[in-house]
Amino acid sequence: MKELNRKILLKKIETLEEGKAFIDELHAKNKLFHFDDDPIDIECFTPFEIHHVDCRVTELFKIEDWEEFEDPFGYALHIFNK
Repeated sequence: MKELNRKILLKKIETLEEGKAFIDELHAKNKLFHFDDDPIDIECFTPFEIHHVDCRVTELFKIEDWEEFEDPFGYALHIFNK
């Protein structure tokens, strides 16, 4: 399984564009998951990735305006269904 891009994984998410880039990276590496699940329970993540993915997902939900997607779930569904 491909590892996530460390630059994206380690960068704190503060903007909508950064949030989208993180979700896009999860999708590109076939690691997109339901954000209510705990990354430690998802077998596709390496031990290194688990903590950072958990932090980034928390940051996703601090973004107030997801435009027409409403929230990170909406954007993830949009990407998944493309």
